[in-house]
Amino acid sequence: MGTTVVRALESVVDERGIVTPGHGYTRLHITATHKLKAADGLLTGLHEPQASHLDLLTAFLPASVIHDAYENAVEMKYLWHEFGDLNLII
Repeated sequence: MGTTVVRALESVVDERGIVTPGHGYTRLHITATHKLKAADGLLTGLHEPQASHLDLLTAFLPASVIHDAYENAVEMKYLWHEFGDLNLII
């Protein structure tokens, strides 16, 4: 799953990890302080440095690891999210 699905699932999961189906919208902003309950990995592309997607990744990995991987991907000329390379984070 990607970042949008992570936000959707984390919006409807309870403390026991049970996801309740439903319909609605979320304003959940996931950061390093969010304790993930529904997701333990994701597939994601490269996003702009200011994008909230990078904040979400810090719930999975320390910001320094994400920063180093991002810098490496830019140096290696990886492609941006709509047209390019994916990262598996588990």
